[in-house]
This record gives sequence, structure tokens and C-alpha cells, in this order.
Amino acid sequence: MFLYILYEYVNGGELWRKCKVYGLPSLALIKYYFNQIIHGVEHLHRFNIVHRDLKPENIMVTKDDLTIKLIDFGSCKDLDGTEFEKQFEEERNKVVNNRRKSTFKNFAGTPQYMAPECVRNKDSTKASDCWSLACILYHLFVGFPPYLGKSDYLVFLESTEAKYKIPEGVIDKDAVDLIKKLMLVNPLERITLNDIKNHEFMKGYSTDYNNSKNINDINNTKRKYPIFKLEEIAIETIKNSIKNIANKYKEVGAKHEELRKEEEQLNYAKQYDDVKQEDEKSEEEKDRENEKKITV
Repeated sequence: MFLYILYEYVNGGELWRKCKVYGLPSLALIKYYFNQIIHGVEHLHRFNIVHRDLKPENIMVTKDDLTIKLIDFGSCKDLDGTEFEKQFEEERNKVVNNRRKSTFKNFAGTPQYMAPECVRNKDSTKASDCWSLACILYHLFVGFPPYLGKSDYLVFLESTEAKYKIPEGVIDKDAVDLIKKLMLVNPLERITLNDIKNHEFMKGYSTDYNNSKNINDINNTKRKYPIFKLEEIAIETIKNSIKNIANKYKEVGAKHEELRKEEEQLNYAKQYDDVKQEDEKSEEEKDRENEKKITV
């Protein structure tokens, strides 16, 4: 007996592949995709389910009508709780002598898109998904997430304090305002999905995904890429990445300079001693010669 699991075929690939270099090619396409993502997440939230791992890699796109499909629900959380979760909590609470009572039940997602409360394992709410939506919107414009680092720890240091940079001239000004209102450390201060739909960035945009006006906007509007700005960002990123190393080299250089000066002083002292010894020797020789003359 075999169990077969059938999935819907999505032939357009991941959204990440379409925006991984310089973001999506038009503002209309960004709005078109983001609008669908919002409604997809809203549908989940309507059933009190939090996705907790929203990112461009978990968003598929159909090739023909450019329809968004959310995938990978393995990290989802049912805010109403499940029977299994209740039983697990009961069993866990029975263990009195277990020193490690706190589990990482809220630490879920991908580091670059995780909300601060999830990173700190405090809570996972609908507002956590809103944080991830801000990171996705940033990615759709720029081509990479707002928080990057050589390790997850370095990413968390930035994201837990919302330390990110808005590239000048790359992101639409209304989108910047939306990102700032979503990417707040305190989840209670973030705007809701309903606020996103009514925001200036999405204002007047049709919720009908197959609306001919939307499709025409996508096909006819091309986004101007400020490549020189992106080059500046790349240079700035490189500078920041070697900043700590440069500081260390500066400290080592200062120490080396001190040692060099000490060595010079020692060399001068040694030369002085050598000259002094030679002078003393020459004086002794002169005294001997004078003694010989006197003796003769």
C-alpha cells in the first residue's frame, strides 16, 4: 500500500530567482506581487495561523498569469493551539526536575526575515509575519534582504535593533514609509495587514489579480535602475566588512610603531656604548704609549 501526495504544479519558480540581483524590473510588478502576498497572508491570519517563515524562497510564481503561491507551512503556528500541542505542554509540565524547561518554540524562521520577538524566543504573532513582509518588500526593490551578516548571530545583532539602511534612490518613497512602519522592534507598534492595504503605497491598486489594468501596468512600466547607487552600496558594504579588520590592523600598526621606536632607542644606546668603548680603548692605548715614552 502506497501513500501518494499530490502538489499543484507551479511552473514559474521561486520569487527569489526573479529578484535576487537588482530586485524586480518594475514598480507595478512589485506592487502586483506584494498585493497578492498580503492577501495570501491575510487568508492564513483569518484562521489564526501564523506562517513564521515568509521569504521570497517560500513564494512561488505561476508562469502564465503571474499568480503568487505561498509554500512551506512547516513552521506555521496555530494561535488557537492544537490537540497535540496541548498534550505536549501537559507532558512537559509534568517533568519537575527538568532543568531545561524553556523550549525554543517561538524561535522559528529564516534569520534574515525573523522578527525580533521570534529571535528572542518570546512570542510569534501575526505582527511577526508583518515584519517578514517588510523584509520581503525591501528585497523586491533592492535584490537582497535588509539584514546580512557572515553568521546568523551577526544578522540577529542587527535585526533585533532594527539597524538597516535604506539605499537612496532605489526604493519608492511610499514603500520606504511602509517598511519603516512595519519594521519596528516592538510588535505592538507595527501596523496591521489592513493598514498595509490602505497605505499610500498600495492605494488605488486593484485586488483583482487578473485585472487587465494591472497586467498592462506590469507589461508597459519599466523600472529605472540607479546602478551607480547600487555600486556605491556595494562599495559601502565592502568598507563596512573590513572596518573591524582595519581597526585591528591600526592597533597592530600602532603597537609595531612603539616597538620600532623602542628598537631604535636600543640601537642608539648600543651604538653609544660601542663608541664609548672605542673611546675608552683609544684612551687606554694613548696612556700606554705615554708610559712607554716616559720609561724610555
